Amino acid sequence: MNDYGDPIWRTIFLNKKWGEYPAEEMVRFIMYAKNYINKKEVACLDIGCGIGACIWCIAKEIGKVTAMEGTKSALDKVKRLCRKMNIDLENIDICHGDITFPKDYLNHSFDILVDNYSLYANLASHIRQAYIQYYHLLKEEGLFITNCFGKNTTGFNTGQKIEDNTFINLEKGTLKNKGKTTFWDRKELNEMFEKTGYRIVNIENIIENRNNVIIEKHINLFNKII
Repeated sequence: MNDYGDPIWRTIFLNKKWGEYPAEEMVRFIMYAKNYINKKEVACLDIGCGIGACIWCIAKEIGKVTAMEGTKSALDKVKRLCRKMNIDLENIDICHGDITFPKDYLNHSFDILVDNYSLYANLASHIRQAYIQYYHLLKEEGLFITNCFGKNTTGFNTGQKIEDNTFINLEKGTLKNKGKTTFWDRKELNEMFEKTGYRIVNIENIIENRNNVIIEKHINLFNKII
């Protein structure tokens, strides 16, 4: 079975010992979405789910969730982690595919879309067209959170530039040795989302300084303009 996306992630996920719990910003979103979507049955999609840190939390707090991931070595760990967290596996659907072309693999819409720092690991041009496809997979009353990295992040503009905003072989920072990385600034993100047809509900900019290594996080929450 072929992997999708940057091949470096196969090795990363095979050796990965971290990532069993969702980040604080994702926990806050999951609890917000739980109260926002006032329905008995809620369809959720985790885009680039990795080994399942958000999957089990969504399944526990909201309900049925589709785990979409391009790297088979990550998907192999999703059900294992869900069992560890005492999650009913009947609530987990597995989808192995290219997260930048979701409509090639998914044929129904979702109430909640989650991209927890996954789409960023692709070419900027592929990310742009992916947001268009996810727009059509999001229900009118649904929510979409997508998190990515800003240009203040250590390592931006180092290594090899392969497209506007996209680099490989970063020379420093926490994203070094993580393959393709696309960085955005707030103006670019807002223009891209609004052009696609999303309505911005909430945005956050988080700057983390870890021993003088900077990580700039863009947290983006939106729904559709109706």
